[in-house]
Amino acid sequence: MSNDLIDLLFFLNSFFCHQNPSRSLFIAGLQLPLCSRCTALNLGFAVGYTWIFYSVKRRRFYYNFNLTLALISPLAIDGLTQFLGFRESTNDIRILTGALAG
Repeated sequence: MSNDLIDLLFFLNSFFCHQNPSRSLFIAGLQLPLCSRCTALNLGFAVGYTWIFYSVKRRRFYYNFNLTLALISPLAIDGLTQFLGFRESTNDIRILTGALAG
């Protein structure tokens, strides 16, 4: 990828993500334009929407608020306890909670 395209991706994603290098994933030595939690969250969205798209064709899809709350809660707890200084989260936990919430 050209540096201009990489710079554009980082700029556009800077509105949605802090892009802290210590909380980001790297591929071939290059930092991804989203942190590990945001990357997993977006991948979770993509997988979820794909699943919904294909499941609706076979049967009716019903939104389950309790399931949504259960899947978002780990992300909220992880983010809040880290923000309040109780502990420092790891990229593995960020990826897991982001994917669940996605």
